[in-house]
Amino acid sequence: MPKRPIGQKAAKNAALAEKGQSKRPRSDDDDGNSKESAINLDKLDKFQEETNANRIKVLELQQKLSSEKLETAKLAHLTAQETKEGKKLILEAKKVEKESKMMDAYNNLISQDTSSMSDEEKAERVVAMKCLRKAFFPDTI
Repeated sequence: MPKRPIGQKAAKNAALAEKGQSKRPRSDDDDGNSKESAINLDKLDKFQEETNANRIKVLELQQKLSSEKLETAKLAHLTAQETKEGKKLILEAKKVEKESKMMDAYNNLISQDTSSMSDEEKAERVVAMKCLRKAFFPDTI
């Protein structure tokens, strides 16, 4: 039986071996690893450690900035709420002050002596009292 031909890669390697060449230059140690690759691996390890440390620092910084941004947003929201509530309180105070003045005017009209008033003044007084009464007690009239 004829000997089976060797594969293409094996043939190339055999031809190079006959010429005294190899596919890649070798400077191997006894264990098969080159000194250069060991040095490169050390450098790569150091680089990866530095890169990972820097990545962790960046992640921590991003987390800190994110929490600060969230805190700032919360404070801005609280400030807006307080401002809104403050405006409501101011409006309420103005409304109460206006009602107080109207009540004073109504009490003044009620307590006035009408005996010395003319008919026209009495009519104006009655109209003013109806208007104020309607403002204070809208359901009764």
